[in-house]
Amino acid sequence: TILAMEKFNEKLVIGVVGENRAGKATFSQFFTKLTTKSVSVEVFSDVLRETLRIWNIPPTRRNLQNLPVAMKRSYGDDVLSKAIFQRVIERPEDIIVLDGVRWDSDRILVRRFQNNLLVYITAAPEIRWQRCIDANENKGDNEKTLEQFMEEEKAPTEVDIPRIGRTADFKIENNGTMEEYRNQVEKFYKIHIDPESLQHSSG
Repeated sequence: TILAMEKFNEKLVIGVVGENRAGKATFSQFFTKLTTKSVSVEVFSDVLRETLRIWNIPPTRRNLQNLPVAMKRSYGDDVLSKAIFQRVIERPEDIIVLDGVRWDSDRILVRRFQNNLLVYITAAPEIRWQRCIDANENKGDNEKTLEQFMEEEKAPTEVDIPRIGRTADFKIENNGTMEEYRNQVEKFYKIHIDPESLQHSSG
């Protein structure tokens, strides 16, 4: 309907692309606190975690990497993107943050929306590896060596991330403190979301 299309075009969709433990979830937390508008964060891997949980399969990093490859082989390259797209159009919030862009189909999904932005968050491999150990988000993460961590980045779900990141509207290198990271997210917000604040601060 016309009303549905208007709602579709009114949404601001922010795609977040970044390597493992670069700080994608933290970006969403910082960003949500900066705006007075309603925000929904949709995480690509949540669909995979829900599927693994239903099948009673441990949500290890390897299983989370293997599942989308199997899904794409059977149901098409954009199968996961379609699932996320459906979630986006059903959300009533003004801003939708899509955490975990990693395929070309994900990038195309973000760009389908009239109002869209793509943010690339990255950090040095050694720093991300240490964060992986400390967080221990997936089973076995705290036991990984740096070599194992780097080997996982050769998986089909990971190899396109830097290339897609180069097409982003804004890049954040998250190698420092949380405060430095917060400042970079605020810079993104002022430039792309609230440019009037920059004019006021300079004036």
